[in-house]
Amino acid sequence: MAATAASPPLPFSKFPKYPSLSPPKRPRRTVSAVARGGDAPDLRVVFAGGGSGGHIYPALAIADGIRAACPGTRIVFLGTGTGMERNLVPAAGYEFLPVPKARLARPFLSPQNLLLPLALLRSIFASWNLLRSLRPHLVVGTGAYVSAPVCFAAILAGLKLVIQEQNCYPGITNRILGPYAKKIFIAFNSCLKYFPTEKCIVAGNPIRLSIGHGVSKAKARSRFFPGSREGRAQVVLVLGGSTGASALNVVFLETCHKMLVEHEDRYIIWQTGAEWYNETKSLVKSHSRLLLAP
Repeated sequence: MAATAASPPLPFSKFPKYPSLSPPKRPRRTVSAVARGGDAPDLRVVFAGGGSGGHIYPALAIADGIRAACPGTRIVFLGTGTGMERNLVPAAGYEFLPVPKARLARPFLSPQNLLLPLALLRSIFASWNLLRSLRPHLVVGTGAYVSAPVCFAAILAGLKLVIQEQNCYPGITNRILGPYAKKIFIAFNSCLKYFPTEKCIVAGNPIRLSIGHGVSKAKARSRFFPGSREGRAQVVLVLGGSTGASALNVVFLETCHKMLVEHEDRYIIWQTGAEWYNETKSLVKSHSRLLLAP
């Protein structure tokens, strides 16, 4: 049989090579290695996460730990210019840089999502440019839509990515990022089935160093309720997350006064959320054992 001529190369067989964003190779430096001793660190770490306190505060706690172990580390947070992170991060003493928002609207079939691909590409490109400028040794994602474009850009740039999941059921962003992350820090064993097991480390949720020193229950109670009685006092915390929960407020509105009347040693701290604080306050009778907070 006659030999057939070799097929011509396909037009897409060779892709253009884009410049790597990874820092130039140098002697290996890690947070743990620097913490054990040695000269001043020159690590650069970027955090991506926000939208709500549940994603911001764990990132701040991790950043506090890195700063304590390696004081010379440059830590930069990337997030949206409209989320809680724009105020919380600078208030904690960290550098903050905004990226364009690309959020998935609910329900999924919402007309707003027609423009999501364009918004996501715009945000990824902006994140890529920031990462090219910052050249971090590590990118840490703590979930939510805010972290998605930054982490996608980190993956495309070949940067080391780790993610931290706070919940027993991971959010969609972290589930997508899981296969590409170097390590995945989870709070609950139930998360193991949603991620590559060999990458997972069950470490619980990080706590900020500023609140790591506990006080007695009596002292804490007297802080919120001066003159409260000692003994069998019980404090009920109603917490709807950093932004509150309207449905929870409606349900508790029906039982709050009854609980205070029937239990003389019960104290209630009710976090309504800033959006519903004034409305809830107008509907609830004031009481010496009830503290409303936004």
